[in-house]
Amino acid sequence: MEVAAILETIRQSDDIRADRDEALFATYAYTGIRCSEVLSLTLLDYDHDSGVLYLPRTKNGGRQLKIVPSPLADILKKRICVLLREQVSLRRSVLFPGRSADQPMSARHVQVRFDKWKKLAGIRKTLTITLIQGGFCNVTV
Repeated sequence: MEVAAILETIRQSDDIRADRDEALFATYAYTGIRCSEVLSLTLLDYDHDSGVLYLPRTKNGGRQLKIVPSPLADILKKRICVLLREQVSLRRSVLFPGRSADQPMSARHVQVRFDKWKKLAGIRKTLTITLIQGGFCNVTV
């Protein structure tokens, strides 16, 4: 329920980066991939037609494919449409950019954005993003 509350809060906001943040946190929630894996994704790593997310760099240095569930597929499709409207380069653009289209957000920036949305959604302070395993998790007090 907390994840749904955060995603809904993001969806209803008029924040300039809401589409990025919704896709980012939905990717964590639906796939459970690690922070470094999420932040290294580019536009070309997601194939909407086959419903697959290609992870070019995993913890053990290998490559991996993740099946994307339909709720996440819709969110990622919307995210890519926004990036394409901004006329980013398909080859160089990361899916979750920080200050520029070719540079990903930092893990710290992700945490700051998560804390913002968590507070706006009225979510308990102990809900965190685990940078080791990725995804949303509940942490004990």
